[in-house]
Amino acid sequence: MNISRTTKRVLFGSMVLASLLAFLAVIPAYAAPAPRAISPNNTPCNEIGASEIFDTSFPNGDGTNGTVELWESSNSRCVWGQAVNGRSGDTLWVWNANTNAQSSVTLNTGSGSTGEIHDDGTQSHACVAPHYPGAPSKVCTPFH
Repeated sequence: MNISRTTKRVLFGSMVLASLLAFLAVIPAYAAPAPRAISPNNTPCNEIGASEIFDTSFPNGDGTNGTVELWESSNSRCVWGQAVNGRSGDTLWVWNANTNAQSSVTLNTGSGSTGEIHDDGTQSHACVAPHYPGAPSKVCTPFH
């Protein structure tokens, strides 16, 4: 049986295509990244209906005070921390005592915010660790 060169190329191309399709069938499809946090009611964390729950002042090392704040979204039931008038290098975090969820950030300027974490019906607080000689190890808001 004599097969023409064109027929061989068509057969070879068909085998390559079939192999490629088989390979694509077994690899997982690309999935877009999920939102950073999803609240228990399947609402992505957001700042809709945001309000400051608590704020606590802390010495920022230059004779004035900074403020660490705990914020909450009534829409998504998520919380985050915010620092105002701190120092570059301060560490800010928000932590949930019930779920151990947390989000932290090192401030590049004197102010900044953490990412959001769920808080619906649980206890969270925001803390800052000032970064200067003799600074307190941490200052936190009350739990909410």
